[in-house]
Amino acid sequence: MLTTFVAVSAAAILYLCDTVYADAISSWRFEAGVGLHNPVVPTVAVILYVAMVYFLPKVMANREPVSLKPVMLVHNLILSVGSLVMLVAIVREVGDSAGHCRGGPN
Repeated sequence: MLTTFVAVSAAAILYLCDTVYADAISSWRFEAGVGLHNPVVPTVAVILYVAMVYFLPKVMANREPVSLKPVMLVHNLILSVGSLVMLVAIVREVGDSAGHCRGGPN
């Protein structure tokens, strides 16, 4: 059952990529030196991460635990709202695409 669903979903995505979104996909391009294509960005991120993993336990060894419950509540609220917004956007986009594939309005 799940295999059939994955196969049908993949076929639908490939169909949309070849028909509806063909122009948009063909115009995508990556620019060298921007974001993760710049080797400095991931290198600095890895160095900072390793430094934090190594030094933070030493810094926090003699301190009281910090309560992060309010921070985590706000973080989870932001993630939940963001996920809801993306879900609505995806559902609208799929609905628009389905209408476009059938010849209906966008």
